[in-house]
Amino acid sequence: MANVAVNSQSPGLSHRNVPAKEQNANEKEETFRIKKRLTLVDGILLVTGMVIGSGIFISPKGVLFNTGSVGLALVIWVVCGIFSLIGGLCYAELGTTIPKFGGITIYLYEAFGPFVAFLHLWMMIVIEKPTSVAIIILVFADYILYPVFYECQSQLTRQLLAVAGVLFLSFVNVCSARWSVRLNNFLSYSKILATTIIIVTGLVYLAQGHATNFEKSFEGSTTSAGDIALAMYSGLWAYSGWTSLNVVSEEMKNVKRNLPLAVVYALIMITCIYLLTNIAYFTVMSPQELLVSNAVAVTFADSTLGVMAWIMPVFVALSTLGATNATIFGAGR
Repeated sequence: MANVAVNSQSPGLSHRNVPAKEQNANEKEETFRIKKRLTLVDGILLVTGMVIGSGIFISPKGVLFNTGSVGLALVIWVVCGIFSLIGGLCYAELGTTIPKFGGITIYLYEAFGPFVAFLHLWMMIVIEKPTSVAIIILVFADYILYPVFYECQSQLTRQLLAVAGVLFLSFVNVCSARWSVRLNNFLSYSKILATTIIIVTGLVYLAQGHATNFEKSFEGSTTSAGDIALAMYSGLWAYSGWTSLNVVSEEMKNVKRNLPLAVVYALIMITCIYLLTNIAYFTVMSPQELLVSNAVAVTFADSTLGVMAWIMPVFVALSTLGATNATIFGAGR
């Protein structure tokens, strides 16, 4: 016989004969199959780690500036969360239908062929991902300089810290996907802790009667569609990153269940965090103070935390480091 039959006793191959070459190919495919490591909690924290970066600590200024009032600004934050949730559900549908590495590149390949997919992949690898990492890690360097390297704040120190951050995260991701996931989980918990400190502090101030900014909260609201669009743009930028989970869908356990659930749970939690954080900002700071601040969370901490105000720049730095790690983790896929 030209083909060599496989022993019928072999597990998984009973009652049929398989050529030796086909058996070897199947064995190699099984050998190189990516292990499904990511649980539902890992997925939620990955989305959280990617979405909550520097946005919630910077974007409130842009949203308030374009809306003109506290009330409309809070409405915009909720609307942006709903928009992101709808987009996340649509994207999750693609992820469960085509559960492969690559995210949108794979979807473009399936829909329009290899040329369009290649152009998108080239743009992502050469332009989008490197610049995204560079921008976020420079924000990390800016915030870590303030409490840790206060005496040597220079452009060179900032650049060296940014390079060190990228090298560290790249090393972790090259060594082990599990290490990267654990680091991302830790940094995601630190982001939640940072926003929790802001929220609890704001609620304490609110309970003490600091509610002046919420009286006539819609007074001065803009009626311009252009201004509202710009406010939405600032808010949606803080929500960006909900597509990150699709890139690693092939590594998720029970992807058809866990992928959409992770997106839904994460975005609902993030929307609540963003809304409560903005309420805390407006409880402690006047709209005028918020508009002149370049780092809203740091200004908030200086006004409320006293000698412990230094912890907020550290938390913001950890937040941006987590966003960078999630970007590198997804980009490698």
